Amino acid sequence: MRRLLIGLFALAAIAGAAVGAWWALVADDESEIVRQTAQRFVTAWSAEDWEALDEVTGGEAGEAHAEAHEHLDVSEASIDLSRLDVDDLEESAPATFEATLSLEDLGVWSYVGSFRVVRVGEDAWEVDWAPEVLHPDLGEAQELDRARNWAERAPILGHDDEPLSGSGEVVTVGVEPQHVADHDELARELEQLTDANEDEVAELLAGDLEPDWFYPVATMPPDAVEEVREELAALDGIVFQEETDRVPANAAVGELVGGLDQITAEQLDELGPPYREGDVVGRTGLEARFEEELAGRPGGEVRIVGEDGTTVTVLADFDPVEPEPLATALDANIQQAAAEVLEAEGRGSAIVALDPASGGVRAAVSRPRDEFPRALTGRYAPGSTFKLVTAAALLDAGTEPDETVACEAQRTAGGRVFTNAGDLDLGDIPFAEAFVESCNTAFIDEALELGGRHSRRTRKGSASPARTPVTNSPGSHRSRRCPSHRTRPNSPRKPSAKDASRPPPRTWPGWQRPPSRVGGASPSSSRGRVRRRPRPPVIRTCSAA
Repeated sequence: MRRLLIGLFALAAIAGAAVGAWWALVADDESEIVRQTAQRFVTAWSAEDWEALDEVTGGEAGEAHAEAHEHLDVSEASIDLSRLDVDDLEESAPATFEATLSLEDLGVWSYVGSFRVVRVGEDAWEVDWAPEVLHPDLGEAQELDRARNWAERAPILGHDDEPLSGSGEVVTVGVEPQHVADHDELARELEQLTDANEDEVAELLAGDLEPDWFYPVATMPPDAVEEVREELAALDGIVFQEETDRVPANAAVGELVGGLDQITAEQLDELGPPYREGDVVGRTGLEARFEEELAGRPGGEVRIVGEDGTTVTVLADFDPVEPEPLATALDANIQQAAAEVLEAEGRGSAIVALDPASGGVRAAVSRPRDEFPRALTGRYAPGSTFKLVTAAALLDAGTEPDETVACEAQRTAGGRVFTNAGDLDLGDIPFAEAFVESCNTAFIDEALELGGRHSRRTRKGSASPARTPVTNSPGSHRSRRCPSHRTRPNSPRKPSAKDASRPPPRTWPGWQRPPSRVGGASPSSSRGRVRRRPRPPVIRTCSAA
């Protein structure tokens, strides 16, 4: 009997040990299943494998995570499982993770989140997904979003740090189609009162327009608008919008500093990140040449938005790289004066004013406007350029601007025959006119009488300043004309078929912004996900072809 009892106790102990071992094996198996489930979740998220994410969450997470990555413009994701509690596996196991998301153009955003692995059947577990798994502050009917903001563009500075281009007040004249009765008549009136192009306005109004939207047709300085405000206000459907935009110190300065417009496909390829479609960039002049310095780099924020797109919570801020002002030696007053001098000149002309002490360019003006910028890119024979030195030496020696000199078609000196560009032969003319016409033969005669000694002294800078106009030098250069995109200096450039993907540059005034609802947001805006700088007016300078 005693042996029987001992045997029964021993058998019971063995059975108990076996059951305990079985339960331990079951628990270990479940712990491993839970670990694998949690790991599958973070791995699928990191790889942006939304189908696998649906499988491990019961089909609830893939779409939400995909939309979040799209809204945030995630270029790379790393989700690391930092803790998983498997001590009590009755129904669920809590887990925490660290998400590190690389956001295009903004930087890296990291945060800590959590989720639970729950039992959904015998030996079956999945992640219990809810919006707060994506981010702990996210609620129902809310989304993750981002804003991308450019700092205010830096100014272009001239002599004595006077601003040549910066923020200024402008007025945009636009049309609300539902109040326009006669499209053609309105187009004619707008061309007369503004720099809008009649054909382009008529084409715009003939299109499929939203009746209550604002369609810009011209942007002008406030004082220019005031001169014609009454006439404009009397027209059907005219709406005024006052705003701050990028404006030059004057129109002549604008020819050099250039202007801004929406980025082209070519510029997007050239500039690369952080630029993207729809950004406003320098398209001409100094604005284009020094785009990255003047614009800096954008900052932004990650935020939670409600169904209406309004910000609920800002989760992260990214500081922009501040833009840098561009310092130049240009003088707005001298530039304007030079432009006025050449305004009545019908032939190809240029003025470049230099500071002899520093070599800085005070002004550079080319005419006609729709030809290549001869002041900056023209190639001139050495004699034409050296006439500045010869003229200064002659004036210093006593030659008067109205003194008569001989401008003949050719002149022999030192055994060589010298001619004028285009066989110019003007006969006896004033010295000032010979300089303006760049008459080689007249200067050869005068220089021979002057001698080399005085000329050498002049080259060293001891001569008095010249008292003659600056040459228009119509000859002795390789002329490269820009394509004739415009029939008027201020009419907008139309893209060719070859350039169909490029938004046309606009001139000042008369550049156009995208249409918008009157008193509302632009129809192209997407709940404010990308904040764009306002599109400034463009003063186009024709570049050499």
